[in-house]
Amino acid sequence: MLNEKWWELTKSILEKVAERQHGLKPGQVNFEKGVEKVRREFEDSKGHLLPYFDEDGRKTEKVDRSAEPITVEGTRQALNRGRDWLMTKVRREPSRYYRSVKVIDGGEGLSWFLSDVLQRFTPSEIEKNTIKHATVFDGLYLLADPARPSKVVQEGYKISKYMMSLIDFIYDQEIQKMFIIGKYSEEDRELIKELTGQMVSRVLEEVRNSEETVVLSINPVDILFNSEHTNGWRSCHNIVNGEFATAGLSMLLDSTSTIAYSFKEERMIELLEDPSITLPSKIWRQMVSFNLEQQAAVFGREYPGTSDMPSKYARRLAAQVLTAYHNVEYKWKVKYLNIIGSKSSAEEEEGDGGAGRDTDGSWLYGGDPFASRIRLATGETNPMIRIGVKELICPYCLRYRDPSSDSGEEIGSRGSIVCGNCARAFKTLRKKDRVTEPAQAIAGDEVFCVACDEVISVHHGTTRVDEDFYCTHCFGDNFIICDQCDELVPLDEGYRTVRGEEVCESCCDEHYAECEECGNIEHEEDSFVAYNADGERNVCESCRDRHYRECMCCEDTMHEDMVIMYHDDAYCEECFSEHFFECADCGDTYHDDDAQRSPGGDEWYCTACFDESFTDCEHCGEVFHRGDLEEHPVGQVCVVCCEELDDQAFIDGEAS
Repeated sequence: MLNEKWWELTKSILEKVAERQHGLKPGQVNFEKGVEKVRREFEDSKGHLLPYFDEDGRKTEKVDRSAEPITVEGTRQALNRGRDWLMTKVRREPSRYYRSVKVIDGGEGLSWFLSDVLQRFTPSEIEKNTIKHATVFDGLYLLADPARPSKVVQEGYKISKYMMSLIDFIYDQEIQKMFIIGKYSEEDRELIKELTGQMVSRVLEEVRNSEETVVLSINPVDILFNSEHTNGWRSCHNIVNGEFATAGLSMLLDSTSTIAYSFKEERMIELLEDPSITLPSKIWRQMVSFNLEQQAAVFGREYPGTSDMPSKYARRLAAQVLTAYHNVEYKWKVKYLNIIGSKSSAEEEEGDGGAGRDTDGSWLYGGDPFASRIRLATGETNPMIRIGVKELICPYCLRYRDPSSDSGEEIGSRGSIVCGNCARAFKTLRKKDRVTEPAQAIAGDEVFCVACDEVISVHHGTTRVDEDFYCTHCFGDNFIICDQCDELVPLDEGYRTVRGEEVCESCCDEHYAECEECGNIEHEEDSFVAYNADGERNVCESCRDRHYRECMCCEDTMHEDMVIMYHDDAYCEECFSEHFFECADCGDTYHDDDAQRSPGGDEWYCTACFDESFTDCEHCGEVFHRGDLEEHPVGQVCVVCCEELDDQAFIDGEAS
């Protein structure tokens, strides 16, 4: 049976997540009853797996480096993860790094440069952090230039020191822009060296460290934190700020999902800010889904990237569950679906088969391909895996969330751990000086909801409106709190904007506008003046981007049917007729910046045709059609100059 402490920690985590997502103060929500219900459903759905895990809901195995030698592929994977880490760090701290690291690529140039250099070393050199053979490099490293200064790195030199010397060398030669790794100042140099040192240290540590442990877990905290409490990476399943924050809870309550991860140390859970509570800091993770009846397990996408060693151990741990459940020999077959893997001694690779996916509901992202599949000798070659639950428990009001309605609401979507109605009720908990207040402050332990007549606990968000009490669900069904003026108004008298804001009629008229294209309500700052065949109209940003174009000249926003496209740029008809012309010679259309008028000013020519048809008089310098020039000893000249030159020559001859 799972240790009780994990459910207590689950409660603390869900409460803290709700506080973060909805701006609540500590202690304003209580998920005790919600976690009790989550626990019952977990034990009903995953109870058949519990006997095969320890009291923490985990199976663990330390990596045996003597049996897992460093490989070229393993080194490459470590470099890929180091590169991903660097880019993530730069993008998460733009105020610090974007001034020095090329803004447009978010550190990609630097990360690729470093990994390209590091992969020139052998796995053995990287494992020992030592260069085995003397190396010569110049500023371009791979493109040796005899004319460029170079530096010899002697045998036994530390790779980590070499990388720092390389950055210094590049900056000393002032060629760092060639590598797209940074700018020119000394401050920039130090920041680039800092990033370089951190990435190199991470890669070397991952390749060399033998203390890594791989875990297969049904622990509720591990599953909820599938993309939280990592060593720097995340995914859309992050429970705090992920696009699918509901994914962990959905997978916790299905009958198939477990999580595999690797770690080297435990550290404090930052979300809880309690130094006494620690968890393994995930280096790598992969969701593992079981179908025990079909004697198979399927392995999902690896984060932050493919890693051969921990994925191999994850399959071994999953196979231990399968073989123990069916009481058979510890052997299995593996099918690599979207990776190139190396098998362990107890598994047999097979070429046929795959796995089917049925992602239940809208609470998690189901688009990632499976990485691999294992099965027992008598197992299904194409097992079907159901991941997630269709109706998800709201851990606050204890009701089930309907994906057909709830998932479409910004306020209670897949990015919120609670349903939309509870999210609306939370507004009453986080805002002061209003006509509603939490019933906890004025009532006993239980009251009746005036709308549904259910007996409800005041500790689960019961709200008072005047003298009536509402459960969170019914409150959300009947009221909104205006996001502009904080007034409480009946639901049918309020308006919901396209961004999920809820406003009263007065504030809607004063601060918002209805898009005349789609009918959605947007804040006036997000509404745009545009023009179609009927004249001026207000449109939202979405409709503007889909159906309208901004004229490159006058910058008016015009309907796509009213613009003329030229080299992927849009122009209104008036600006196009003013600034574009058809070449009188070749007939093509050109902007007036790329065209010239004929000498008489009545026709336009493109530059090429103009140069071909017109030229300067070599005496007066004015432009004429080539056919209007005459040959003269001084060159091609116009008729007037030709006569003047001839007359002058005659006069000069008479004089002599």
